[in-house]
Amino acid sequence: MTDGDGNGVETVTLDGRASSDADGSILSYEWSEGATVFATGASPSVLFAVGTHTLTLRITDDQGATGTDAVVVTVNPLAASSTHVGDLDGSASGNKSEWSARVTVTVHDTIHRIVAGAVVTGAWSGGATGTGTCTSGAGGSCSIVSASLKKRGNSATFTVTSITAAGLSYSASQNHEPDGDSTGTAITIAKP
Repeated sequence: MTDGDGNGVETVTLDGRASSDADGSILSYEWSEGATVFATGASPSVLFAVGTHTLTLRITDDQGATGTDAVVVTVNPLAASSTHVGDLDGSASGNKSEWSARVTVTVHDTIHRIVAGAVVTGAWSGGATGTGTCTSGAGGSCSIVSASLKKRGNSATFTVTSITAAGLSYSASQNHEPDGDSTGTAITIAKP
């Protein structure tokens, strides 16, 4: 079983209904992990953390006899399959005759964990031209700076065109912007 939403836990429905009593009926079902009883009933739904859990089902029949059985439940973490832009920020600096635009890109995976070592590529337009590339660091971010721009250009736009990371594809449709200063894919930076 896999943690479907990447939150570290998953609901598992246990099933002890195949248990039987040849000379009577089963009165109780008790589910435990180690010394901790965490559920009762023939088919309870239980929240398990990512990892391997060895469970014991103890049944008691109408004559007080008991029986046990064990089952192993493994909850696997959600595997990331793609990358996307998790944040795109811009700034500008300059002097009387020239200025430059700086874009900082934060890369996330499918479940919004930061991705280090991702190569981000994009293109400048508006007052700037050319392409830029950077590689995300341990914090998942990297920056690209435009060439020097003449003061007559009022703005420059940077558009992310690809993100390359080992074992992950780029999903531009998942790009997002938490603070609303870009589209998640493109950002326009005004001259200072």
